[in-house]
Amino acid sequence: MSPTVLVWSCIASVERGSSLDDRIKACARLASLVRHKDEYKYIIVEEGGVDSLMKLLKENYSLVAHIAAANTLCLLANEDSEGTIMKEMISTFIKSLSKTSPISKQTQAADLVASIAERNPEWKQHDLIRENIIWQLVILLSSEQSTVELKISCSNFQGFMEACPRERFQLSDFNGDELLRVIKELDDTKIRVPAIKSIGSLARIFRKGNHHRVISLLVSQLENGFGEVVMEALVALEKFSCDANHLCKEHSNKMIEFNAAQILVKLLSDGESELKLQVHGLVLMRCIASKADYCKAVKEGELGTFVSQKPELK
Repeated sequence: MSPTVLVWSCIASVERGSSLDDRIKACARLASLVRHKDEYKYIIVEEGGVDSLMKLLKENYSLVAHIAAANTLCLLANEDSEGTIMKEMISTFIKSLSKTSPISKQTQAADLVASIAERNPEWKQHDLIRENIIWQLVILLSSEQSTVELKISCSNFQGFMEACPRERFQLSDFNGDELLRVIKELDDTKIRVPAIKSIGSLARIFRKGNHHRVISLLVSQLENGFGEVVMEALVALEKFSCDANHLCKEHSNKMIEFNAAQILVKLLSDGESELKLQVHGLVLMRCIASKADYCKAVKEGELGTFVSQKPELK
């Protein structure tokens, strides 16, 4: 089968596949062809593949189908010197994220944007993304009408605060009350874990006045019986105590104040803890030991003894 016929066959499946699963597989096949050889990018464009992918992206299908179409379009956009593909994609996302759209559609669009950004880190630096998509996410995240699920989806576009400093002012008073309530009151791990992840994604916007409740709640999750909850809490606390956070020292001292050192020593001393948990526990302990009041850390959690046994933490 010639390259043109192969591409045409995939496009036909994207357009008129007998099932949604067939259309998703056809998108993945096109993406695979593009990664395999640059020649396929031009053939897909010439054969009308962009229009077919855009149609699938705009139709009311599942998030999986939208992600498949968007990923292929992102690969094609890299060769689009005029930026037409990117502009049309962003226009679609803006319409879906608009306040006039149903909340279910807003949530799905936010999840799609986060998924694309995760696979294409450079995407967040694009001017059109910074000036349009991020602004829409900030508005929805700060809106009282947005559901908790929608706010979680919006906040998972990690790094958007660093990409757009001007949006930090609008979020300066964001205290995450709804997200904190979800973590504290709901026993449903499926929503608690994303809520913890969202708090971590927003770690750089919390100020001195409102960070203590967040730190206290995250530290308490380290004693949760579910490994997935503990893992996300460790990752979130790392983002509060890492060098990139301008309040890392204050956050780290709050962690010590809320007995994080003692809990970490217990977690790392537990022979039944998963290796992945222990690795993140060691990373967090290193952050605490290097930025918090070291003497207090030693007193509260016997951190000094533990660190002395782990040379790589020094």
